[in-house]
Amino acid sequence: MPPEVSGIAIVCTLLFVEEAGLPLPVAPGEAVLIGAGLLVAGGTAPVWLIAPLAYLAVICGVLTGYTWAHRIGPERVHALAARLHAAGPYDRAAARLRAATPLQIAVSRLLPGL
Repeated sequence: MPPEVSGIAIVCTLLFVEEAGLPLPVAPGEAVLIGAGLLVAGGTAPVWLIAPLAYLAVICGVLTGYTWAHRIGPERVHALAARLHAAGPYDRAAARLRAATPLQIAVSRLLPGL
């Protein structure tokens, strides 16, 4: 497999997995996008290819995360968070989401670290 293909595949896989709901403490989405930028800047991957593929990976990850969370329901998602010792942060995030407007949610998605 050529290095540009494997680099693009790694970037897209990490973006998909993170957006699907698996937190990546070693390589958060922002760091992965910086890596994608380095691939482009180094001439390893063309921007016309990596940008739409990364966008597609993120959209598919978001839809996957929404689907699995919607299917198992909020009670089971909360139980999973409790098993991972994250019930407090989950409850705070859920309360903020319930109180937020669609515009506030959209803007928060653009802020790194949220």
